[in-house]
This record gives sequence, C-alpha cells and structure tokens, in this order.
Amino acid sequence: MPINYEENFIEEIVFNSISDNWEEASKEWKIINCLEDYSGSEQCVCGRNEIKYSYTIKNKYNGNIIYPIGGACIRKFKTKEIEEEIVFSESLFKLLHAVEDGENILLTSKYFSEELLHILYIKGAFPANVHNDFSPYKDFGFMIRMFRVKDKKVITHSQQDKINYIIDEFIVPFLETELEKRDMGIEEI
Repeated sequence: MPINYEENFIEEIVFNSISDNWEEASKEWKIINCLEDYSGSEQCVCGRNEIKYSYTIKNKYNGNIIYPIGGACIRKFKTKEIEEEIVFSESLFKLLHAVEDGENILLTSKYFSEELLHILYIKGAFPANVHNDFSPYKDFGFMIRMFRVKDKKVITHSQQDKINYIIDEFIVPFLETELEKRDMGIEEI
C-alpha cells in the first residue's frame, strides 16, 4: 500500500495541536527554524525522504515542536506568516550561497523580489543610520523603486553606489547574522 504523505502530515499536525481539525490546527503554528540539507539525510514527519529544507515549527498555544518538515509539507500551511517565512528562509539560503560563491549581488530578480525586500524591511535588515536620516523606510523605499526599474541601464552611478552600499553593508551582514542565529538554534520570539 502506498504511503499517503499528506494524510500522515495532517494527522501529525492535528495530533500536536489544540484544535482537532486541519483548518483550525494549521493556524496554530509558526516556523521557528529552517535548515538546509544538501545531503538529503532528513526525513519529513510525513515520511518523505531527502528533503532539502528542514523546517521546525512550534505551536503558538501549547508549545509543541515538530521537526523536520520538508518543503512540500510546510507549504500546506496557508497562513501569511508561514508563507512569508518560507520565502524568507529559502531566499536567505540562495543569497548566502551567492555571497559564499563570491557573486556580485545585484538588485535583480535573480536575488531579490519585492516580497523579499519587504520581509527584509520588516525583519530589520534596513537599520536606521545617518545615511537614511535615521529612517529605515527611506532605504527600503529606495530599494523598491530601484528594483522596479525595468531598464537597469538608466540607474545612475550614484544610485548604483547606494544600492551596492545597502546590499553590502546592511542586507548581507543581516542575512549572515540570521543564518548564524539559526545554526545556533536561536528562535525568534
């Protein structure tokens, strides 16, 4: 008899939730960590093998923790909070691999999206500083405007310098710190 991965996953979530039905139980959880595993050594709680991203989730009401959850199963949660965390986590690894490989990180769709920039802003990747008149929103707004420019050739030299400065001085260090916190098992509260 074939394994019903979806049924296994839903049963595990409902069993560890306060609610006894999937629709309500799925709203009780938040992602507290995501690890990347290229070896494929992890097995999702549903029974799937060789998961690339191993998520840890925590129930907001009873404190139960479930690990590991693979990418296919984590996407079954349809809350905005979890969907944003999935985008952030997977983009985080993609960007950091580019940094590790010595790539020049550009403000293009290869590395960024408006959604990712927004999540970075919410999580504090654009700090208040003298260059943005102590208003992080100014840097965020600037990056969104520059990201939306269709023909990147019209971006001026000074605008490109500012883009590079924000990426190199704020976004990349922020992402490195986020990964270090995840590697040490520090969860956000």
